[in-house]
Amino acid sequence: MTPDFLPDTALLFSIEGIRFALPVSTVERIIRAVAIAPLPDAPPNVLGMINVHGKAIAVLSLRRRIGLNERDIEAEDQFILALVSGRTIALVADCTDGLISLHPEAATEIDAVISGATLIKGILKVGSDLVLLQDLEAFLSPDEQVSLVEALSAREYAADNHPACATR
Repeated sequence: MTPDFLPDTALLFSIEGIRFALPVSTVERIIRAVAIAPLPDAPPNVLGMINVHGKAIAVLSLRRRIGLNERDIEAEDQFILALVSGRTIALVADCTDGLISLHPEAATEIDAVISGATLIKGILKVGSDLVLLQDLEAFLSPDEQVSLVEALSAREYAADNHPACATR
């Protein structure tokens, strides 16, 4: 029997050599990194926003969220577009490593290892590596989600009513 936390398939990606996974059902697509526009009043783990086919997408930093050293976005980086709480976000990754089918015998629910971990659903054994299965729904607190929606709405309002503001 497959545990509830374990998807059938996941996208593998890396940040600073740490391997992570996202359920493929949440992933819309992967794009090359592009310049990020500022997003005033966004939560601290939001780097800014990008425009994808006319849609404002918040860019989230897992690196910042888990306390890794910050660095500038590089041309080789990738943005994973994923659906979180009904909204598309972009998650910065150093690289993506493809899709993998997950097996229950190679997975451990995080609560069995660390009580109260909020960003991780489970730990996966992939070959000789341990991979952290992310819970993007827990990336932002409810208050941070509200702040993000307000910041994006304000930016969209400015762009609609003052086109010159959209490029600042």
